[in-house]
Amino acid sequence: MIRRSFLKAAVRYVFNIKGKHFGYIPSKMDVPTFQETFPRVDDGKGGAVVLHPYLERILGIRKLYAHEQRGGDCVSQATSLCTDITAAIQVALLNQRWNGKIATEWVHWGGRCTIGGETDIDGGTYISNAAEFINEYGVVFRRNYKEKDFRNYNYKNSDLDNIQNYPNLLKQAKKHTMGTLTKVETWDELCAAIRNLAPIVLGSSTGFVGAKRDKEGFAQPNEEWWHAWSIIGYKDSGRKGALLMNSWGDNWISGPTVGNQPKGAIWVDKSTIERMIVEAYALSDYVGTLPLNIRLY
Repeated sequence: MIRRSFLKAAVRYVFNIKGKHFGYIPSKMDVPTFQETFPRVDDGKGGAVVLHPYLERILGIRKLYAHEQRGGDCVSQATSLCTDITAAIQVALLNQRWNGKIATEWVHWGGRCTIGGETDIDGGTYISNAAEFINEYGVVFRRNYKEKDFRNYNYKNSDLDNIQNYPNLLKQAKKHTMGTLTKVETWDELCAAIRNLAPIVLGSSTGFVGAKRDKEGFAQPNEEWWHAWSIIGYKDSGRKGALLMNSWGDNWISGPTVGNQPKGAIWVDKSTIERMIVEAYALSDYVGTLPLNIRLY
């Protein structure tokens, strides 16, 4: 199957296909915006920050690679990457323990079924459901637990039936909850969140199938499909834009990367990002310990 056909097929997995919204009708959690929650932090205006180097240092890798989803779990992929980055930041700046990368399958089942009420794994979920799940239930890691082996990614491991059948996993997950979830609705809030070390899970209908990065690492949208991304950086000077990480592996897009830009990531112009923000949440205060006024420089 050629790459474009593969990506077209992958799109069908992004969310349940039910009409023009592909099964994903944007929803909003009843939470305040980032700037309402943290009105006194650095607003990030005129700055430029990327967050993925924190995770790269923890993992001992030169450049972050993009995970390649095998089903309709883009929301859990984006949510888990943002949580991994948040944890890595706390390890680096607060000398906390690194517990390993998150088992995305746990987040997919939790968001789609435990919170969303579905009974199977074959489809997508609302970003708000995944965010609510990690906030209330917490996360588990790529380990061989007594009740489930999550060491290697396996989409079928998302099928947990009734999560209450896993009391030990529930107990372990509760130790690692996401303490603070805030809405991001504007470019200014995006800048403030990333500047203050809070990666963002984004849901959008703007697509980049078949796009190619330009010499500055930016890509232009060309289609419409619903998908979840991780926002892991921003630039509010020069050519303004945000750095978006995908979950289709490193080779879903061609064209040059700039600096330490991951191969599976694209820079997207500010004007496009402002259209893309349909549903977005900044993740911070992992297990209730990260103050958002920690400075990068």
